[in-house]
Amino acid sequence: MKRILILAEYLPSGGWGGGVIMRSLTRNPPEGIKFLWTLPSAKKINEESYNGIDILDFRAGFFRGRAFSDYLLHMESVLFAWRFRKFLQQHEVDKLWAVVPTSYPQCYRLSVLMQYVNIPIHVSVHDDPVVETAPSKKQKARHILGTILKKAASIDVISSRMKMEYEQQFDVKPFVITRTIPEDFPKNEAMQDAKINILMGGYGNAAAPWPMPLIDSVAQLNDINEANLVLFDPKLKKFESDTVKVFDHINETEFNTILKTTTLGYACDDLDAERLHFAQMSLPTKVITYIGARIPFLYHGPADSTVGDLLKQYKAGVVVSSNDPDELYSGFMELLAHYNDYQQQCDLAVEDCFSEKKILKNIHETLLK
Repeated sequence: MKRILILAEYLPSGGWGGGVIMRSLTRNPPEGIKFLWTLPSAKKINEESYNGIDILDFRAGFFRGRAFSDYLLHMESVLFAWRFRKFLQQHEVDKLWAVVPTSYPQCYRLSVLMQYVNIPIHVSVHDDPVVETAPSKKQKARHILGTILKKAASIDVISSRMKMEYEQQFDVKPFVITRTIPEDFPKNEAMQDAKINILMGGYGNAAAPWPMPLIDSVAQLNDINEANLVLFDPKLKKFESDTVKVFDHINETEFNTILKTTTLGYACDDLDAERLHFAQMSLPTKVITYIGARIPFLYHGPADSTVGDLLKQYKAGVVVSSNDPDELYSGFMELLAHYNDYQQQCDLAVEDCFSEKKILKNIHETLLK
């Protein structure tokens, strides 16, 4: 039995998009793999297990003032690495699976840890930390990311564009892994209902004037048929109305119930040219969720992006690269007019790209090496 410890900045029950990916990848592990999980925390972890994953309580040591001193950050990271190496030995861990964090201090800590650990390390990159780092530290962050990738025994990344960039910049060989779609995934039953239910299944990644173009386009839909918008971003609570519902945190069972009554999906990335690189490197987990549930979706973001690439190959949705509510409205109407065609493309994308059997076979073979 190979004991594989997952190190992330969140517990397996949380983590938003990253959590969705990791939960899908740790479902039904094969014989020969036992998953463990921990996170660097100054407080006691009260959870003991989640879906068969043992949650281990590791206490990270932190120094006061670490945010103001590179020296203290380094000393804290060395202390963390020394403690963590003993922790790995204590729990007889055979392999470490590290989810790369996005903040500069956390990435630095991981890079130091990788110099101390003497077991193989697999790393997952869901969001590029260099993109997420302030301009003044991007060069340092790129160096740190390079250290992490070059010391890894194997690497998975979220998109083909990220794969190509890392191959060119760091001379490494990552492979692409996203969330999986199992055969029992909840399927959309919404077209049996006369209402148009539009879902944004996670946070929005866009600046003003968003979300007003989205809300105004849904108001236009209401002129022809009853249309409701369901959001999960607490920052948007002030926009709640009779036709706009903003949910707080709910569990996956409740979310999957909402999926079954969803007509159309919605995802967004910032249209600002300075934020284009984020859209080019990332792949919103909500998009794969829509595809898995056979929900045609509107991507409100740049066409030159990972989602744009996906929709060129599989026409499971439409791209609108404008903040004009009329264009968003037209996009929604296009999806409704050719609904069955878009659903068939969702099925094809699942079969080719997001099948649970294919993805889990790939990741399990990698972890067992």
